Amino acid sequence: MLLRVRQCVAANAPSTHASKLRPSIAAARAVPVAARAVATRRSSHAAVAVSEHRLHPPFARYAHGTVVEPHSQLVFTSGTLGIHKDGSIPESAEAQARLALGNVLEILRAAGANEKHVVRLNAFVTHRDHLQAYMKARDETMGGVPPTASTLMVVSGFARPEFLVEVEAIAAVPRPRRRAQPRWRRGFSTASASCVSKARGFATAARPSPDAVASAVAKARDAGVKVFARADDDANQLRMIRKLSRDAFEYSPVLAKKLEGLEADAVAFAKTQDDVVSVVAAAVSENVPVVARGAGTGNYGQAVPLFGGIVLDLSGLDQIEKLDAERGTVLAGAGSLLSTIEDATRQQGWELRQHPSTRRNATLGGFVAGGSTGHGALLHGGLSEDGAVLGLRVVTAEATPRVLELRGRDVFPVVHAYGTNGIIVAVEVPLARAQPWVDVTACFPSLKEAAAFALDAGNAPSVPCRGAAVYQAPLAFKFLDKEPSIMHADRPSTDGDHVALVQCAAAGVGPIRRLAEDNGGEVSRVINAEDAPRPMYEFGWNHTTLHCRRKDKSTTYLQSVLEPDKALELVQKVQDEFDSSELLQHLECVRFGGKVGFASLALLWPSTHERLHEILAWHEANGMPIFNPHTEVLEDGGMKQTDFAQLGFKARADPGGVLNPGKMRAWDEQRATTEEAADPRGSFAASYRLADTSSLQDEDVSTKKRSRYWAEWKTTDFAGTDLSEAVAILPLAATEPHGPHLPLGVDAMHNKALLDRALKRLPDHILALALPPLDIGASGEHSRFAGNLDLSVDTASRLWRDLGRCVARTGLRKLILYNSHGGNQALAEVVARQLRLEHDLLCVLACNLNFSADEEAVQVFPQEELMYGIHGGALETSLMLHLKPDLVDLSAAKDFASRAARMPPATRNQLRMHAPGFSTKCGWLSHDLNASGVVGNAREAAADHGRALADLAVANLVELVTEVHEARVEDVLGNEVESPHRGPPVDASS
Repeated sequence: MLLRVRQCVAANAPSTHASKLRPSIAAARAVPVAARAVATRRSSHAAVAVSEHRLHPPFARYAHGTVVEPHSQLVFTSGTLGIHKDGSIPESAEAQARLALGNVLEILRAAGANEKHVVRLNAFVTHRDHLQAYMKARDETMGGVPPTASTLMVVSGFARPEFLVEVEAIAAVPRPRRRAQPRWRRGFSTASASCVSKARGFATAARPSPDAVASAVAKARDAGVKVFARADDDANQLRMIRKLSRDAFEYSPVLAKKLEGLEADAVAFAKTQDDVVSVVAAAVSENVPVVARGAGTGNYGQAVPLFGGIVLDLSGLDQIEKLDAERGTVLAGAGSLLSTIEDATRQQGWELRQHPSTRRNATLGGFVAGGSTGHGALLHGGLSEDGAVLGLRVVTAEATPRVLELRGRDVFPVVHAYGTNGIIVAVEVPLARAQPWVDVTACFPSLKEAAAFALDAGNAPSVPCRGAAVYQAPLAFKFLDKEPSIMHADRPSTDGDHVALVQCAAAGVGPIRRLAEDNGGEVSRVINAEDAPRPMYEFGWNHTTLHCRRKDKSTTYLQSVLEPDKALELVQKVQDEFDSSELLQHLECVRFGGKVGFASLALLWPSTHERLHEILAWHEANGMPIFNPHTEVLEDGGMKQTDFAQLGFKARADPGGVLNPGKMRAWDEQRATTEEAADPRGSFAASYRLADTSSLQDEDVSTKKRSRYWAEWKTTDFAGTDLSEAVAILPLAATEPHGPHLPLGVDAMHNKALLDRALKRLPDHILALALPPLDIGASGEHSRFAGNLDLSVDTASRLWRDLGRCVARTGLRKLILYNSHGGNQALAEVVARQLRLEHDLLCVLACNLNFSADEEAVQVFPQEELMYGIHGGALETSLMLHLKPDLVDLSAAKDFASRAARMPPATRNQLRMHAPGFSTKCGWLSHDLNASGVVGNAREAAADHGRALADLAVANLVELVTEVHEARVEDVLGNEVESPHRGPPVDASS
């Protein structure tokens, strides 16, 4: 009698949920349902042998049940007889059994399995006397098989009387399986790495057991390979494992959350090809994942181990094996630095055709396995072009790894495959004749003119250009000009400049200059590439993103293609759709199939992950294919389809799926969408061949966000919107004297600027509405100075309360009084309480420059300035130097010391003219503190300090609005008055 595993064994497998078992793929002899598994023996299929001592002892290595890992690939053999290839049949049962079992193993190996994958093994013999002969042959031939479900049966005979034994087997080959649509899930426990992987939306496979890793590490070390292992508990090794388990995935906020903290169990350092073979063989024998790594300069998590295992560091394979100066080719180890290779080839008059912007650090193998294009693609196209990679030497992940030599189009399944279907150990690429390159910078009044110039330069037939990049204003001014300058000192850049940077042959400078002028631009710098303080390519590609992130960590990016025939039209379309606070275009010229178009690496500041995906979707829908840098999955990045060529190669080269598991969707789903792909180079290459996107052009997907300004809404907007959780923001400011160095509108100006920035950074799901600003406030303390505008206390109070009433009447229950003027603060606090009393509003009072003293942006100012510099001093002057530098007269700035700071010590702790908070103080006018009406040391001001203050103030406001939006009014204002009430309850509706 056979019982399904779901019935009797699943409850005994502590690491496997019963709901995930497949009842049709494993069976067991009759076992009581109450039986517990007391012995677990790990194999490549994670079999669980149930051999409770109270049960009948397993006979002849029988096991009562085998649990198969979910989603395993099953291999069935049946009718396997003891017959030689020449058709002869041995006479003895033992010889036939040994031959039949050997034939079973051959079938399994052809399918990518071995004896350790067997989960069921049955034998049929024609006489009981043959049973012992079979078992002897089985133990000798398949001694490594763990306890498995098995049946021995005596039958009457076979088709031919000379046959004495027949064998059948079932093997289960595990493979990591990935959900079709992974999603980030919160709340996972970091105590278990396997739980981490599952909670982050990776495949359902768990990381290998410590015993399996330890065994693989021991085998690799026995082969002479240096290995750092987590189990060694060595601080230096742990630090190195942590370092070598990451790449530059933090450029993506999505991957930063998803991949942070994922680490290998061990790192193996290969110095030779034989080392690679040894490590892979050891890993395959224990079913331990292997993730190949070059220098870790990728941005998509290519080298991050999702399920632990071994990171295989290939940087030691750094020899240039052959430089053919006649043919112009180079063959080098996968760990060879691109900079080292090009330095060597230049001595022979050659250079690399293309390289990433990380040329200093990136390896040749890493670029080919994880990259796609780079500097030089304007001349030669990307890695997807036939001939960009001449040959590869690849190590397979089989029980006995092979070393394959791939040439021609056979390289394409492995190029840009993230090391999922083979370990690249050597690469041969063609070279180009070295040129004396010159970097030319040009500035343009419009982005479209700058883009047109770059395309003209790339298409100029007589001017070789190695690269051309375009930066939408103010990208170059804001993020790049502080680096070793790309601008000429005699022509300072401005934030209105759209900049193009071209690297051309020395003889082409004149034509390039004329092309710039033809397109309305002005050349601002010409410099020999070898003399430039920083190489041009380190301003381009993802180095642009790097520079931006050094100044603003919230920066991320996208990757898309703007096809040649519509490139300028698409540039304009993007500019029209997105505000520059959310997207700035960065374009790189690339030759696609002989035509020059743009690879867009636009800089993004999305408010949420959802908004990020909206931006990507808009590009796709408007004819700009996205090569998504926010996913670790190979196909989801750019191909948008699973590749038959890559899948087929992996099935042969990595049948157990140990190479970089979780990164290839085609393997996890065991199917491809390109089975009849017309392009023999596979979908990676095809994805770079520009498809006809005309069918998408009529679809106008707008992502314009709803305004966050009350005055821009229509009556129908208010009537049709749920405002129950909306937050209204009433800006309170002042127009008052700020001394000889600042304008009267300081408070109004910085309040508006900070509020505007915060509104743009709020998450999209938050409904916040800024009311029209009140730029005149309670400024009576400055009434003796010319130009002061002030409201009486009664007028200001009535005005603010009336506006609060209007907010409540519209249906909102949350109001923030966002104040920038100290004279408003005390009165605004009273008004906030009145609005709570009269209209049941949750009214929050916030001062825009209220900082904690321990903030880094604040600590640059002297302590006395923080306490007494309350008006027009270092803080406000710094802020204006950042926001409105043209309105600041630093020649008139001085130390406007406060008299409050100079009061005699004897009275300083009691009678105070001015003090913060609830401290004892006088009712003062501004000239009581300083005759100029200014209080603070304006000489301490600096624009950089102002920028830091502004960033901090904006972050604080974003946090506050978010908290108020998420808060339940009833929770904040929920206390009931204890009986007896003092008078009748207030009617909030009146």
